[in-house]
Formats: sequence, C-alpha cells, structure tokens
Amino acid sequence: MLMATRDLHRRAAAERTPVGINVGIGCALMVVAGFVGVAVPNAGWRLATIALAVAGFAAATLDQVALAPVLVLGFAILNGFLVNQHGQLSWHGSADLGRLMLLVVGTEKENR
Repeated sequence: MLMATRDLHRRAAAERTPVGINVGIGCALMVVAGFVGVAVPNAGWRLATIALAVAGFAAATLDQVALAPVLVLGFAILNGFLVNQHGQLSWHGSADLGRLMLLVVGTEKENR
C-alpha cells in the first residue's frame, strides 16, 4: 500500500504543468477577459469578467505560484482598461481595494 501511494505521488508530480506555462496561459486568459470586458457596457459586469477568468484559472490549474502574477495582471487590466479606460493605472482608494479583494476571495475558495 505504501509503495502504491509513493508511485501515485511521483506520477502526479511528473504530470504537472510547469509554472511558466501556467503563467503564460493565465496571462493570455486575462488579456482575452479584458477584451470581453471592454465589450460589456456595465462596470459591474466588467469586474465580473475578470473575476470569473481569475477564478476559472485558479480552479483549472490549482497552481498558487502561477496564480499570483496572473492575479496582478488581471487587476492591472481591470484598473487600467476597464475602470480608467485609457490604460492609466491609478489608485481609487477603497473602491480598488474592494475590487482587489473580490479577485483574491474568488481564488481562495478554489484552492482549498
């Protein structure tokens, strides 16, 4: 039984996608979600497109190391292109803190 468990863990570790590949896929997903968000007229739904993309990436990969840069890029796209609409990153106080917390909470439940 112990030998079979070790083999299972080795096989699972060998089949994992490298972190760099996951980061690249996640960044591409954030860009696509940004394009979809631009087409949505309501600001709340723009946030939802990025939040769903981040949560979907977290659920699909279960890679917390790759999730950090993808989450940062998703927030930058949300702030710069979906909120400000001119590519400018600026801090909007508690509104941005709420947006960031929504993205983080959306990924937390998926990684448990």
